[in-house]
Amino acid sequence: HSHGKPFLLHSCGNIYDVMDDLIDVVGIDAKHSNEDAIDTFDVWVERYGKRIGNFGGVEMNVLSLNTPDEVKEYVRNLLPKIEGHGGIAIGTGNQISSYSLPESWIAMSEAVREWRGESV
Repeated sequence: HSHGKPFLLHSCGNIYDVMDDLIDVVGIDAKHSNEDAIDTFDVWVERYGKRIGNFGGVEMNVLSLNTPDEVKEYVRNLLPKIEGHGGIAIGTGNQISSYSLPESWIAMSEAVREWRGESV
């Protein structure tokens, strides 16, 4: 913040016990990465979405182990659950892996664009 830049934290794992301190004391503006095994993105966004931005939402397993149509359906089901809960950037919960299909990434993006009313 002293340099006029937002503070985006990337953290894997369960950090619920320290989240309030990260927001209120450390001053993070947004957090990236969620693991469905800990809590799904919609639960995370509902809990913290009014206080910080949330990045991610689509786990690597969803992108890597499903067909593009299944990825698109996953994102379509996620978006209404997180609407209205603050700043959100849909993307991977981790990284772009070499073993995921480019078509799955395109499907994720198309689902978001369709939901926003954009032509794809």
